[in-house]
Amino acid sequence: MSRLLTLGCLAVTALGGAVTFAPLPSAAADYDIDCAVILCMAAGFPSEPSGTCSDAYDYMIDRITDRPPEPPFDTCTMSDGSAYDAAEVAFARPSRQSRVGWICPEPAPMTFDETADYTFARPSCYPDAEYIPSVFEGGTWFLGAPVAAERVAFRFQITIPTGVGGEPYVSPVFLSNPDTGFSLTLTPEELTEIAEQPTITLGSTP
Repeated sequence: MSRLLTLGCLAVTALGGAVTFAPLPSAAADYDIDCAVILCMAAGFPSEPSGTCSDAYDYMIDRITDRPPEPPFDTCTMSDGSAYDAAEVAFARPSRQSRVGWICPEPAPMTFDETADYTFARPSCYPDAEYIPSVFEGGTWFLGAPVAAERVAFRFQITIPTGVGGEPYVSPVFLSNPDTGFSLTLTPEELTEIAEQPTITLGSTP
């Protein structure tokens, strides 16, 4: 390995409020697989020609689905032989019986019932849903065509210190489901937009 693991190698660049990681694949490829998980998770495991982040993602999934489960990554060894342990990962496996265990392909109201069994069924999303309030009946949902919600099997977010006195870098939230191939990276603004979408219980008001 030729470099110390630092956020500088990620070349964080603000572009219109967004954060990009242009040199990330080549930077991650210079490190061992555990360091690569940290670097690739910080950017939402992007697709790139070297396949480094794809390998890092598969390695991470193997670890967290092992029996017993292991943390997303092991010791990241830096170029001077010391261990890098400054990164903090928020990792969750949402239950399929919880609302956060599902997400619409695009922000939309979702029908979800905590008493329903979602072992084989999936909640439905309604991108064209419209709620019409009524003084007399409390209102009515006009749902439109349903779209199946995506199962969120894993949720990750990593925080990486940027130096003495600097604000740490907090990554977007990365959602995935290895069984279906689903993955999605969400910014704080996108998370807020999703959180503001109503959950529809048929026969009730929002």
